[in-house]
Amino acid sequence: MFRMVRHPIVCTGMVLVMGAALAGCGPQTQAQTQAKSKQFAKRTIPVEVESIKMSTISQGNMYTGSITPVAISNISSKVSGKVTSLSVNVGDHVHTGQPLASIDTSALKQQLEQTQSTVSTSQAQLKKAQSDHDASAAAAEKALEVSKTQYDKAQSDYNTALTNAQNAVALAQQNLDNAQNNSPKTQGQGASIAQLQGSLQQAQAQLAAAQNSQVVQVAQKQYEQAQQAYQSALSTSGISVSQAQLQQAQTSVQVINEQIQDGTLTSPVDGIVTAINTPAGQMSGGQASILTIASPDMEATINVPESDIGKISNGANMTITIPTLGKTFTGTVKDVHPTLDPTTKSYGVDISVSDPNHQLLPGMFAEASLSSDGKQGLTVPADAVLNDVGGNSVFVVQNGKAKKVSIQLGDMTSTQYEVTQGLQKDDQVVIQGQDLLSNGVRVQIVQPGQELNAGNTAKQYSGHSSTKSGGGQ
Repeated sequence: MFRMVRHPIVCTGMVLVMGAALAGCGPQTQAQTQAKSKQFAKRTIPVEVESIKMSTISQGNMYTGSITPVAISNISSKVSGKVTSLSVNVGDHVHTGQPLASIDTSALKQQLEQTQSTVSTSQAQLKKAQSDHDASAAAAEKALEVSKTQYDKAQSDYNTALTNAQNAVALAQQNLDNAQNNSPKTQGQGASIAQLQGSLQQAQAQLAAAQNSQVVQVAQKQYEQAQQAYQSALSTSGISVSQAQLQQAQTSVQVINEQIQDGTLTSPVDGIVTAINTPAGQMSGGQASILTIASPDMEATINVPESDIGKISNGANMTITIPTLGKTFTGTVKDVHPTLDPTTKSYGVDISVSDPNHQLLPGMFAEASLSSDGKQGLTVPADAVLNDVGGNSVFVVQNGKAKKVSIQLGDMTSTQYEVTQGLQKDDQVVIQGQDLLSNGVRVQIVQPGQELNAGNTAKQYSGHSSTKSGGGQ
């Protein structure tokens, strides 16, 4: 296992400390060291501390990998155009619906104006088509009524003429019959037989003419034509065409409006911006990605050798250590990749990591191992452990002063050591500034990242520094 050792600082220049001039820093006598300790003890040294907690102790082999997002979304634009502005930067946390970028839609806006003009024209055409339809239907209806009246009159006139002709034939026939019977009453008084026969023939001719009259047929044909014209006038095909043209123009307006809205690119998910692939001023279009967003939930992907893959199964408890953060997380195996990498001779394993505070970032180096079944222990950051002649030790803060405590170490990782003896739960262990301390020195606890103001001055007292532990006992 890799272990880092920090050596005492050797000064070669002139250093002024608390008004005393020291020419160089060579090996120091015990008396000098004690004198400096007394001077240094009068100062208050700012330090960072960590409260020691019980945590799961990993066992077995350590596997390496990296932190990866559970999901990655490549965001592209539905419309083509120049990216005019970006509203986010790499590393920003975004939420669903948040604007990310703007695309130039000036050409679409011009097209929208033209299409809206087409809508106005189509609306006017539809209104005219409806007006023309109503006028045509009214005229056709009136013509139909006139034709119906004429047809009814022709039918009535025909029936009357036919009846009169039939009556005339019957009367002429009767007169002729009476004359031919030599009735005494008609003999010598009535017309001659020849005249009566002529009257009968004339009546029969008039009946035939009445029966063969085409007046009714002509009127009927005209009436049928008027009915067809009326039905045609009632047809709304012309209106339907105008309505279709209007609807098409309105749909085009809607589509263009949606494209203009798509010019403002919004986030489809909650996550972190991990890359800007198309900067402002560049053209976008097609499937080209403008931004990449990673989900806020992270997982560890590690490489497990072929010889160990049989030990790993879905649901197995894992301990994940992130050297960059100096912290350990718990997790469970989510997926074991079924394909062996022919180069590394290892299988990929995805681990779901418990990270409620979202401290993990994509790409962080990760170490993972199977968690011990029920084994809990006290752990301290590796950098907090000092190694000197007396063995491994740490500084704890008690009553505002530093106290050096000897410890025994158990299992180790590159960032965490198990403490089997010397510390108790909730002890405040110094994790930054311990190189500047000695027993009894007054300390001030500061928050992580806060400047350690005494650092530059205190470095001159390197005689009090202890070598950082490499894990030896």
